[in-house]
Amino acid sequence: MEYVPWEKLVITDKQRESFNPEHAVDIIESFHPGVHHPVCVALFNGEYIIWDGHHSAVVAFKTGMPKAPCVIFECDTIEDFQTLLDADTHIKFDEQQLMIMFSEFLAED
Repeated sequence: MEYVPWEKLVITDKQRESFNPEHAVDIIESFHPGVHHPVCVALFNGEYIIWDGHHSAVVAFKTGMPKAPCVIFECDTIEDFQTLLDADTHIKFDEQQLMIMFSEFLAED
């Protein structure tokens, strides 16, 4: 985990094309800094390339974070970088799954 200055982050054309302002607004409306997702960044040839979380980056910027909270993956080859791009990173939990995960903390004495 590292906080990266905004001016060092770059996005791909694919992310620029897939950016959905309404999705960013939805995230901002329910924003809480305690559950904000970090931006996933590949450090490749000295560039901090966002490969997942471009909406989260915009939300972090718009809510006043001084730097982007990032998980950095160092890539030495284009194959390393491609492995990141192919990874499935979208995980959501429903309320029942969350209750199971936190049941031992919610149990009353």
